[in-house]
Amino acid sequence: MPPGTPAADQLSLAFAALVFGLYGFVLLLLGRVAKCRLSTVLLTALFLCGWLGLCAFLAVSGRLLADVEAVPPLLLQYVSLPAMAVVVLLSLWSRTGPFLDRIPADWLVSFQAFRIPMGLILSGLAAQDVVHPRLTYRGYNFDIAAGVGALLLGYLMHKRRAAPPTVLVFNLMGLGLLGVMLALSLLSLPTPFQYFRGGPSLRVVFHVPFVWLPGFALPVALLGHLLSLRKWART
Repeated sequence: MPPGTPAADQLSLAFAALVFGLYGFVLLLLGRVAKCRLSTVLLTALFLCGWLGLCAFLAVSGRLLADVEAVPPLLLQYVSLPAMAVVVLLSLWSRTGPFLDRIPADWLVSFQAFRIPMGLILSGLAAQDVVHPRLTYRGYNFDIAAGVGALLLGYLMHKRRAAPPTVLVFNLMGLGLLGVMLALSLLSLPTPFQYFRGGPSLRVVFHVPFVWLPGFALPVALLGHLLSLRKWART
């Protein structure tokens, strides 16, 4: 992210910490919870590290802004769509079945609580006039509600007090909120698809660390919902 106010710089550091926290959580889930082989954990760590590094390189080099008239936008071509494609393939891959069987269902729900600090960081960026308030819970983006719901439902699932239909409802709600956030983001980017033109655009996602929002944080949220739904269907 370009140099800004001290508060904006602190929000950048907070988001970077959130991303690396998610990175560590994924590895913890593989190694300690799913009991995957060390080689699998190491390969996953290297792959994710390489992907985060590639996203950062594309942002720092200016490649994502090389052609703002490109259709689809370069951010989608190089970052969002590849990440989403991998997520969908992983969620459908037959070899993820045994992996899912070893993960408690409440873990797949509870980790979505990371969307609470993510929502607060976006709100802080809006207060610094870096993003438009419409992209926060003060506008049309209520994705933070999925984080709050994850905490409540995860606790009830851990105590075995959650009815199975509530897991389905939560995941469908979470996917809907995620879809709204993605749509708002696409319509706010400085690309041919831009619809919202009043106030600051969403240029922040073309810079580090916020390029990891469409490149890592949102795909991880999507993967969590898809895996949770698959486990719900299996049980």
